[in-house]
Amino acid sequence: MRVHSQATMIAIAAGLLVASGPNWAQVTAAQEDGAQLTADQTELVREKAQVATDEVVLRRDRAEGRMSAESPDALRVYHGQEDIRGMKKDLAADRSGSLQAAADRRDLKAERQTLVADETTLRQDAAHGRMAAMSSDAERVYQDRQAVHGQQHAIAADEAKLAGDATAK
Repeated sequence: MRVHSQATMIAIAAGLLVASGPNWAQVTAAQEDGAQLTADQTELVREKAQVATDEVVLRRDRAEGRMSAESPDALRVYHGQEDIRGMKKDLAADRSGSLQAAADRRDLKAERQTLVADETTLRQDAAHGRMAAMSSDAERVYQDRQAVHGQQHAIAADEAKLAGDATAK
């Protein structure tokens, strides 16, 4: 009797399942769009926080004179200036008229020409907005701002899509 009642119960349960049809929740397009909008808004908040953090780091590094706040072009100019200072000291220590003094004067002249070229490159890169004129910290802030801008566009697109879904109903 027990086997018969279990088989009956299984048959009844199967009949109820088939009769009730699909019982799981269907996700609508509006719900998907709403979820995407929420995710984009959350990401925007994270991106804005990252921009704020990176801007603080940039200001701190500039104030402390850290190299991460210097661009590659600015570093080349700085190192060129340091090289010239060192060569002037070497030249002052040389005996006048010696071969070493003559070689140091040639090297100093070449280093000054390199410095002028590096300064010109720095000015041109800065004027044209090239990344070589940006420090790694400034580049990070720039990329974060671009990400915020992208998230704002994504949110606007999501809101437009939601408005389109609402009018389609």
